[in-house]
Order: sequence, then C-alpha cells, then structure tokens
Amino acid sequence: MATLALDGGAARAQITPLANTADTVVPQQPHTNIDATVDTIADSNIARTNDQSAQLRGLEKADVRFTPSLKTDLYRAFGQTYVSLTASGGYDVNVRNSTLNSERIAAMVGAGSQLGPCATSGYAGYNRQQSDLVDLIVLTQGGRESVRNTQTLYWVSGTIACGATYGLRPLAIGGYAEGRNSSLSRIGGDYRATTYGGGLEYLHPAIGRVRLYYAERDIDFFRRDGVAYQGSPRLVSRAGTLSFERDIGAALGGHVALTYADVRARGPNPASSFNGLLWEAGLTLKASRRIKVTFDTGRSVDPSQGFNVDYISRENYGAGVTYALSERSSFLIQWLHNNLRYHYSDTATVVPVYRRTSDGFDGTFKIAASRRLSFSVYAGYLKTSSENSMYNFDSVHGGLTATVRLK
Repeated sequence: MATLALDGGAARAQITPLANTADTVVPQQPHTNIDATVDTIADSNIARTNDQSAQLRGLEKADVRFTPSLKTDLYRAFGQTYVSLTASGGYDVNVRNSTLNSERIAAMVGAGSQLGPCATSGYAGYNRQQSDLVDLIVLTQGGRESVRNTQTLYWVSGTIACGATYGLRPLAIGGYAEGRNSSLSRIGGDYRATTYGGGLEYLHPAIGRVRLYYAERDIDFFRRDGVAYQGSPRLVSRAGTLSFERDIGAALGGHVALTYADVRARGPNPASSFNGLLWEAGLTLKASRRIKVTFDTGRSVDPSQGFNVDYISRENYGAGVTYALSERSSFLIQWLHNNLRYHYSDTATVVPVYRRTSDGFDGTFKIAASRRLSFSVYAGYLKTSSENSMYNFDSVHGGLTATVRLK
C-alpha cells in the first residue's frame, strides 16, 4: 500500500530516533498469521521530481507497480517472557521503469521478559528494498543508474530496568543500526550508529510510565574517506529525554517524549550544529464503537542514506480517522505534513535542496470478503515544495491490495 512518509519512509522507521530509544514491545494475544498478498498501485509521478529531473534520471513519471508478497505475524507468551515476529518478503515489478524492480524484504523480532528483579525488552530488524525516489538526492551525473539503489538496514535495540514492579527504578538503554547502499555513487551515505545511555523509570498503574534518561548516539559514515566520498565522517549526538505514556481505560491512550539534543558533525568543513528541542507525541481516541481518531507529531534529527548530508532535521504532523462501517469493513483517512531541512558539508556531486515541505492525504477502504479473503482499495495525493524547483512535484496514486489468509 502507499505511504505518506516523505524523506525516509522505510529508512527512517528503522533508525531509532532520540526520543524513541526506550520503546518496548507491547503485549498482545497469542496468534500466528500467514498471509499472501498482491498489491497493485498506479502513480502519476513515481519519479518524485519535476519533468526536468525525471528526464535527468532517465525515468517515466507515471507508472504501475505490482508487488506480490508473503507476510507473517506471530506472537507467543511463555510465562513472563514474550516474543513477537513480523516479516514480509516480496518483489516490486514496475511496468514502465524496470530499473526500479527490486526485492522488498522487512522483518522485526521483539521480545520482553522479567528476569528476577529486572524487566527487559528489545527488538531487532532487517529491511531491504529499492530506495523510494523521494529519499534520493539528484546527482549531477544523472541517468537511470543514479536511481537504481537497493538500501539495506539492520538494527538492534534494548532496555533493562531493575527494581520493584511499581515505583522508581534505574534504566539502561542501548542500540545499534547500520545502513548500506548498493549504488557506488551513494555509498557515501552508508553509516553505523551506536546509541547508549541510562536514567530512571517510574511506573504506577494510576499514573502510567515516566522515564528520564540521557543518551548519546555516535554515527560513523565509514565510507567518507575525503577522496572518493566527501562529507563529515562522524556525527555525535548528546541528549536528555523526559517521556510519559498512559492508557486511560480502553478509550484513550497517549505518549509524549521531550528531548533536548546537541548534535555536531565532526570533520573538515562540517555542517552547522543543531542544539534544541526534539519531541515525539501521539494520541489515540476511541470516540465511539465505530470511530477511532489518532494524532501524532514529532521533531527529530537523523542521518540519511539517500541524501549526501551530515543530517536531516524534520518536523511532522499527522492525523487519521478510522470509521468501522461494519464488522467486516472500515474506512481510514489520513493527513500528514512534513518540514525538512538538509545540512550538508559537501555538495560537489549533488543538486542540493535545503528546505522542503510536503502535504499528503490518503484514504483506504478495507473489506473482508470472507474469513480468509480481504481487499483494500486506496487513493491519495502528495505535494512537495522547496527552493529548488527540481524537487517540487505532486502526485496522485491509487491501488488495490488483495490478501489471502493462509493460516
């Protein structure tokens, strides 16, 4: 299905943001689901650029993409230990732009356990796919090979908190992420990121979960040798975070994390440093038996595989409404707004963009034709603007996803 994410959709989801380093796996009902799906999407601008840039990249703007895939969703509990798995494997086939044909693989394993007085949780993941072209900076040397890039990400993250079940207890966090590009013209964006820190956690059934912690994140752009690949070779972030999460019955739940961060690039001619407030917040309201409303917002600083930058600072605001028409059908409408700023230390081989905004709308109708067969029909619109017209575009898309439950 389509996504409204701009600049990092799949990629960002795998890089632990500063405000999210203490995420945990949420307990669920035990289940094992295996699905076979076929997604078909028609997009008026799969190139994600204007006419001039699409021609430079050697692409047809309008295209249709088919993605057959197999998906697994599993959750098991063993006493005080639980394990979850979500995974999918498929292949993208583009009718007009075969250069973009690629495997699409994603997997994440989560786990949690009570080990004596210590509660532990964590996850590990892997993602591999053709880069969404909205995430690839335009190179001065264009052509189709400039857009053919398979991005691979893998990551691990964990937390441990020791003490009484309720009350105040110490907390430690850690994580590692690595991103790689297949295109030789883009491996300057390859990176390794290590996150570590600690603090305090307070948990109470009437209050919720409160965390106060300090974390450092070291990002090594290990391909940037100053000869073949330019840019700052290292990015260092130091941050303090206060987070709160609470569910009020079954109708209302939310979380908020406020982070004060200092981010600095290391190396010759580094990009300007960032010093300020980051945040992440979300709210879910079940307004009635049929209606669910969600709100979310965030501000983060992240590396990028597809842009030759030291880092990207971004703000996002989103909302969605789900309406259950019946037990078998529902309708979802979403809105997402993004503000992005790109921070470079070298622009010799790229067509730079410094600021970009986007607005997207998406609607999805889901229906279960039977216990094993379901369909999703969706349509949406995405528009971006910046100071560089090569990155300004709009696109209309629509598609159909058919799903067969195998187990």
